[in-house]
Amino acid sequence: MTDRKVIFIGGSSYSGSTMLDMMLANSDQGFSAGEVHALFRPFRPHHFKPVCGCGETSCQLWDKVKENGEIFLYETIFNLLPNVSYIVDSSKDPWWILCQARRLFQQGVEIHNLLIWKEPGAFAHSMLKRKRKGWMKAWRNYYSVYLSLIDDYIPVSYSGLVQDPERFLKELCDRLKMPFNNNQHNFWDKRHHTLFGNRSAKIHLQQKYDSGEHMLMSEIPSTAKHRSIYRDVEYTKSLPEHVKSQIASDLEMKNLVTALRNGGSFLNGGQFNRFFVKKEKAKNQIKYALGSIIGKHWRIF
Repeated sequence: MTDRKVIFIGGSSYSGSTMLDMMLANSDQGFSAGEVHALFRPFRPHHFKPVCGCGETSCQLWDKVKENGEIFLYETIFNLLPNVSYIVDSSKDPWWILCQARRLFQQGVEIHNLLIWKEPGAFAHSMLKRKRKGWMKAWRNYYSVYLSLIDDYIPVSYSGLVQDPERFLKELCDRLKMPFNNNQHNFWDKRHHTLFGNRSAKIHLQQKYDSGEHMLMSEIPSTAKHRSIYRDVEYTKSLPEHVKSQIASDLEMKNLVTALRNGGSFLNGGQFNRFFVKKEKAKNQIKYALGSIIGKHWRIF
């Protein structure tokens, strides 16, 4: 199976992981799995009624994948689609990535880890414009856990990707030894089977905003531009002063940014780091346990 690859994309919410997933899979040999972990570990209402990203209600691909089970997830996709040589999984959950990567390694499948990230200010802007709270804790916790669990990864700067997507993707594909085409960033040119993921990215797959996954006009971000790559270079002007001050004074965040820029690790070391990771793992397990019961009816996570 050495000719087969699985590429895992890590990243916080609103990091651009769904977009990167579909860009990399924009090839005859590529397959975008999206946030496929939620097919087997559902915790939100829409996870219990998955809709294939291809838009065809008759598509049974994910039914077959689920029937064969999590252990055979990637093998099933490869078998169902013989032309596919690499799968992109943007589930993001670090423990899912770690578990699946170990299993694939034993099966002789080539594995690559990508970690996409936004500058703290850009992430804060993405959260605040959606009226989401706790941006700093969410950003720090995610990247602290990821860098504590996964050593071998390629950092992907969101700003670098959207500033010059063609050049950025070519360099990334060369590094991954994957096929590249000059229009690869136009991910909407291909019909993907992507599961779940960010709606702002997936609306570009539709001919019009009123098709696809039954999205209402009110659900579409005002900043979304159909079939274009959105880049907000003015976000710093709209950030509240207290947010700018938090970013400037937070040492842990600065250390994380340095690690992400250089592709390094971030470990506080000793008992604290191990305790932190164990605590986050416990919270993650609770999320899936409660989500599997309550999440079918209400979104609690």
